Amino acid sequence: MTARRPCPPEKAGEGLRAKDVCQALGPGTEPRHTEGIRAKLKRLVNLVLQL
Repeated sequence: MTARRPCPPEKAGEGLRAKDVCQALGPGTEPRHTEGIRAKLKRLVNLVLQL
């Protein structure tokens, strides 16, 4: 089992890249993983902005 790393604090004020999120959450950094995470993050942001 791999340890989960939180997103780096120096990136907290900036936008994060999908690859950085994949590395932090652990699904992998292959293109299929980063594209899936990117799409999920995009939907999440759109949902939050609609509130």
